[in-house]
Amino acid sequence: MYSYFIRLLIGLTTLLAISGTLSAQEVCDWPPAPAAKAKLAAQPPPMPTSFPVVGGAGAKPELIFLGDSLTKGAGATNQSLAFPAITLGSLDGERRAYRVLALGGHKSTIITNLFLKERIPKKSVVIAWVGRNNFDDFDGVTRDISRISAFLGDRNYLFLAILRAGNKKEAAGTPRGEQLTHVNEWLKKIYPDNFIDVNEEIKCDDRADPVHLNDKGYAKVAAKVARVLMAKGW
Repeated sequence: MYSYFIRLLIGLTTLLAISGTLSAQEVCDWPPAPAAKAKLAAQPPPMPTSFPVVGGAGAKPELIFLGDSLTKGAGATNQSLAFPAITLGSLDGERRAYRVLALGGHKSTIITNLFLKERIPKKSVVIAWVGRNNFDDFDGVTRDISRISAFLGDRNYLFLAILRAGNKKEAAGTPRGEQLTHVNEWLKKIYPDNFIDVNEEIKCDDRADPVHLNDKGYAKVAAKVARVLMAKGW
């Protein structure tokens, strides 16, 4: 029943090709956050020493989801509707072994440093969605992504585009919007066969807030990732 629901949810998403130019995105009219909440959100989270243990046994090759609060599923109704879970439920065949290595609120450097300490089996697939929290540091983000790629070597991996926030601050043509586009264009150029632009289908009603997605938004991301995994035979 759960598998049927997941496939039905996936079927409702728009499945587009990953090729082509990087897409623009809707600008959503979000109300400003209350001052107290905005101040709290600006405080950096505690420095982690490891990833929370999230995973499960299953068929090989193992799928490893690496990222921040988007990979963790912030904004989803529950973890069964986060993007890793929906991806797993939409793949053909026996349910796959998996790990979710996600740290909400952290920059790509911290996530990368901890990832490089992980044991990654030779026959595994890594799906990395990093850089949302520091894409304005082009050198830092691209260096971290390059470190992840070098560490993985000839293992299979995918890099997801940094998700554009649904607000005016990151609209096309704004300074932050151009910074984000610059990083995603670099990703597409350096990793053309391993890059997925997840910005293409995301609309205002796919969001839980300006940054995070809701169940429908994560289903769209999962649909695209699952389709690429199956097309590549991973």
